[in-house]
Amino acid sequence: WLKIGDFTFEAVKYALTDNSNRVRSSKPDRYKHSYIKSISFEGGTLNGQTINFSPELNTLIGIRGSGKSSIMEVIRYVLNIPFGEQATDKKYKNELVAHTLGSGGKAVITACDQYGSEFQIKRILNEYPECFVGGKLQPGISIRETIIKNPIYFGQKDLSSTGDGFEKDLVEKLVGESLYDIRRQIEEKKQLVSDVIDRFQKLANIDDQIEEYNQKKQDAEFNLKKFTEYGVEEKFKKQTDFNSDDRKIIQILSDIEEFMIGLENFTGEYEDMVKNHTSYASAQNAVFFKEFFSEYTKVVAILEKQKIDKQSLENIINQLRAQYSVFAQTKKAFTDEFAETRRKIEAKLKEKGAVSLNLEEYPSLKNKINTAQQMLDSLIKQKSQKFAVRNELIEALSALNALWLQEFQAINSQLDLINNKHSALTIEAEFKGDKSNFLTFMKNVFRGSSIREATLSSIVNEYSDFATMYRDFENTKTK
Repeated sequence: WLKIGDFTFEAVKYALTDNSNRVRSSKPDRYKHSYIKSISFEGGTLNGQTINFSPELNTLIGIRGSGKSSIMEVIRYVLNIPFGEQATDKKYKNELVAHTLGSGGKAVITACDQYGSEFQIKRILNEYPECFVGGKLQPGISIRETIIKNPIYFGQKDLSSTGDGFEKDLVEKLVGESLYDIRRQIEEKKQLVSDVIDRFQKLANIDDQIEEYNQKKQDAEFNLKKFTEYGVEEKFKKQTDFNSDDRKIIQILSDIEEFMIGLENFTGEYEDMVKNHTSYASAQNAVFFKEFFSEYTKVVAILEKQKIDKQSLENIINQLRAQYSVFAQTKKAFTDEFAETRRKIEAKLKEKGAVSLNLEEYPSLKNKINTAQQMLDSLIKQKSQKFAVRNELIEALSALNALWLQEFQAINSQLDLINNKHSALTIEAEFKGDKSNFLTFMKNVFRGSSIREATLSSIVNEYSDFATMYRDFENTKTK
């Protein structure tokens, strides 16, 4: 068995010369890695050309401007490989692809996956790549996951143009694709942390709010005393009670409508997910799944019951609205009585010389007291949740940190494999070790404050990130 690059006598002669690497007495093993077999061009500057590749090392040799970069960039383009954050000359490379393919031009890559299956990847300029097997389109296939497993791309000047962020970009290209799942979990956890922080911030000034509404209530109660002294409160009691009842009914209707909307949104969000599972058909365990789904259908039944309950809830709300209309009519029927009461009170006050009292203030003051009390009840309840939310935040931060550590360990594991194979290049990673970048970030966050840079440096040296600072906040404040 000879390994040759072309079917020529010279190629055979070269293989025999390098016999230790190119001659075998037994059939070579099948390649266990994915590789590109060839690329063909339709249109553009390389129209009609096909370039075949070895499953092993390939080298493009040519003078400046001979098309080496053009071929590389078109391969990257067809495989839909991103540039990377630190890639240089992105505009030039995109223009190179456009120039090489031309308007309406197409490139076709024939590739084999790690199992030896052959694919064709076709891409027309400015369109999305398509994958074919045996001439049949295979929608939904991930090129860089299914066909060419985690390809690494370095364009012209990318390796020589080192600078800030180069190492990170290099590591991302080497191991980034393998971290997709853990990074998805990290993003989900970061969103959870953000949500908890939002809730915690809303509770941050709750003591000030409680004090504010206490003050409003006390002010209204003080101003109400003069009405009490002249017996106004007792005479106005019936009207006041009706107004209080009216506000309560409106609040109840508003809350139950909000509950119904929330129930509808919740049901709609999970309906498809819950029901779609029942369409699954097992090829090997049909009997098991029949019993399994007979129990699972109870979940579907609960969902359907929620929809029925929603309709019942709508009927209840309509009935409550009708009852409120009756109440409103009853209240309206007392309008003349309330007006007569007001006239009598005004006459009495005039007799007593209390002409400075404005009866219009009375219902307003009562309303302020009731509103303030409702807000205080709500705020006090929220205050009791503040400690629980803080604990939830600490737990979320701890879980996020664990995911970051898991990401770091995965990176380190991949880097160890690379370092063990190559002595010329050693890549080392450090967990939260970029103190310089952390300090720059801190300076930007606290720009304009009275915090000195020396203080920030001291904090950065002691803590690895904001999460650790927060968990030791009492000590952090003393820095």
